[in-house]
Amino acid sequence: MRLSIATRVRWRRSAQRMVSLGDYVLATKYSDCDPQDPWRVGFVVRIITDKRGETYIIGEQDGTWNDFREYRHAKKITADEGRAWLEANDGTERPEAK
Repeated sequence: MRLSIATRVRWRRSAQRMVSLGDYVLATKYSDCDPQDPWRVGFVVRIITDKRGETYIIGEQDGTWNDFREYRHAKKITADEGRAWLEANDGTERPEAK
């Protein structure tokens, strides 16, 4: 089951919330939240700020992470929203983040 375009637009519009270390988020490489693009649900363990803006590294609740992928967009979500996203995109083949 894929999320509809209307659902993705709602996610994108509400992504203006501030994200901090330790927040539970949906992180995506691109702002459209397309499940076919690289994405991850998890906790913000590192925020990198440079001239291009903020980049997020997502990991586990204990602060560890198993990859060094950087995501340009992150949106705070609840546990229910995270579960719904994972269920809706279960088995979705995702390209590797570069």
